[in-house]
Amino acid sequence: MKASLELQKSLCKYFDIHPSRLDCLCQMIVGIMSTQTSNLTKIASNFSNKAKFASCYRRIQRFFKLQNLSSQSLLSIIVDTFKFDRIQISMDRTNWSFGKTYINYLVFAINYKGYSIPISFKLLPDSRKCGNSSSDDRIKQLDELLKILPAHKITSILGDREFNSSKWVQHLESLSINFHIRFKKNTIVKKDGKSLKLEQCFRNIKTGESRHLKDPRDVNGTKIYFSCIKLLSGELLLIGTLKFNRSSLDEYKFRWQIESCFSAFKVKGLNIESTHMIDKIKLETLFYVLTLSFIWSYKSGEICQMIDGIKFKKDDGYAYKSIIKTGTHYLCKLLAQINLSFAKMQLIIQLVFGNYKITQNRLKRISVV
Repeated sequence: MKASLELQKSLCKYFDIHPSRLDCLCQMIVGIMSTQTSNLTKIASNFSNKAKFASCYRRIQRFFKLQNLSSQSLLSIIVDTFKFDRIQISMDRTNWSFGKTYINYLVFAINYKGYSIPISFKLLPDSRKCGNSSSDDRIKQLDELLKILPAHKITSILGDREFNSSKWVQHLESLSINFHIRFKKNTIVKKDGKSLKLEQCFRNIKTGESRHLKDPRDVNGTKIYFSCIKLLSGELLLIGTLKFNRSSLDEYKFRWQIESCFSAFKVKGLNIESTHMIDKIKLETLFYVLTLSFIWSYKSGEICQMIDGIKFKKDDGYAYKSIIKTGTHYLCKLLAQINLSFAKMQLIIQLVFGNYKITQNRLKRISVV
């Protein structure tokens, strides 16, 4: 109860909803962190109040059935929490199945220090429930996002080969949004009236070598600059962008951050696949609640690493713990001993969601448990 009340104090300025609904939201976030699952039965069993389990479970069901959470509120929380130097967006799909039901999200997320923070997420229609998104799906979702996030604030959008359709690329060009998108090697391009496959523009390229075409190629009416590197596997990594950029290959590497985000949602504490929901609207609300939990976990992990630093393995140089695991384990420990560590929990919530300035004195008061 103490932790959820502190969350309410910090989040109330973002949500114009009834206090009881805000309490339910905060109780769910605390329950997700304590149980490390998105299974509603386990979350309800973690509610800190005098109500019976059945009452808590029905309360969660009503929340998902009736409550509509604002996209503007989520964006405000993300911007205030992470204070981005630039807004670079990665897009991708994440999917799984529950019985005979396929669940397929299309996600736009802001890249931030190794992970992407989801800002827009929609379930694809049943006709594409286990396949790729269409250009119309992406355009509709992006246009909804641009109602709360102006296009001029987006430096670029990153996407893999699923997102290189002409209609989608032309839409980004019309909005003056740059992109770094991977293209297929058999994409037909034109130069000086001649048509050829994209891979033919990079003949005789050696393994590990990178090349950048200084002149754009015409792809169905859009002028695109291409860069290429030949991977150790012999495959060509072909990246297209609206502006000539020698660092486009390096920029595309940041797309991997959305894969790290999906990993956190699925196996590193949030376990979204453990839900038994199949309703579209409820699943999108669940992704919203899990995003708030993800933000809390990530920022807490970042603060913990400021105190203890990052410990690396000697054999491969990787960190012993990811920032998400660091934050999740820290919050779980605090919640398990909330009566002893309430002051630390109160401060970590204020630092993450309350816009408190991170100082050395406050870091000492938190001290990793």
